[in-house]
This record gives sequence, structure tokens and C-alpha cells, in this order.
Amino acid sequence: MMVVIAMIGILAAIAIPNYIAFRDKGYDAMVEAELNNLLEEQTQYYRREHSFASELGKLGHISSSPEVKLRIIHVDTTCFEIQGKHPKSKNIYTIDCTGEIKRH
Repeated sequence: MMVVIAMIGILAAIAIPNYIAFRDKGYDAMVEAELNNLLEEQTQYYRREHSFASELGKLGHISSSPEVKLRIIHVDTTCFEIQGKHPKSKNIYTIDCTGEIKRH
């Protein structure tokens, strides 16, 4: 019986960190997907209005991951930067008009 309990403990010690890493990657993937959607929406907005949107509401963005927090942190006549974060992740991501996603 003690051997079985020890084996379960060893398996749990291996499995739990892997599960947490996969879960965290999932949270980060949600943020990246939302940022890519906003990049496309900003591009379409620019084609219509000849400027970038300074507020998310102007884009008409419908989030597929409502728990992801998004905000436009910079807009000028040539580019923009949008920040995204999942509340259960320690990572903050940004995307700009070039489509480059950075993790901070």
C-alpha cells in the first residue's frame, strides 16, 4: 500500500508542473489570438478611416476570450500599440502595426 501511495506521489510531482505549464501556455495563446484579431480590426479601420482607432470601442471588437484584458496604449498617425493580459498569467503581451507580438 505504501508503495502505491509513493508511486502516486511521484506521478503527481511529475504531472502537476507539466499541467500548469500547458495551462499557462493556453492563457498566453488566448491573449495572442485576441491581439491578432485586433491587428486585423485596426488594419480594416485604417482602410476605412485613414487613421488608427484610439479606443477599442471604435473597432467593434467582439472578444472570443472575454477574460483577456485589452487596451490600446499608443496611437499615432503611423502606428499603434495594443496591450493584452490574461488575469491568470504573469505575462503581458503587446502587438503593434507591424504585427510583432512581444512578451513583457
